Amino acid sequence: MATLELTKLTVMARNLFRKPFDEGTLIKLSVFEDYFKEWLPVFISKPNTLWKHIQVFDFFAGEGRDVNGIDGSPTRILKILNLNRQQIINNNIKISVILNEYEKENLTCYNKT
Repeated sequence: MATLELTKLTVMARNLFRKPFDEGTLIKLSVFEDYFKEWLPVFISKPNTLWKHIQVFDFFAGEGRDVNGIDGSPTRILKILNLNRQQIINNNIKISVILNEYEKENLTCYNKT
């Protein structure tokens, strides 16, 4: 059975989520999201893939959303994985999402189910 594993690491130092994302950040997030949407199916589409465990790292996870509720990269990762959930389960692929964040309390939003 496919599983989604969330691993929390702590290493970063400043919080960018207590203010709105700037235009540059929004563009980077959009490019990242488009890339991940296209990349993921390549690795999960075949039932007999060479890999059964995929690891996705976000080294600057943050709270998942900015002050205006705009999704950050970890939230976008989780939403895309959720959209592809059935294919991940059907092909018995394990996905590990590793979130790196300095302030442990910033990761509490990911404990909600």
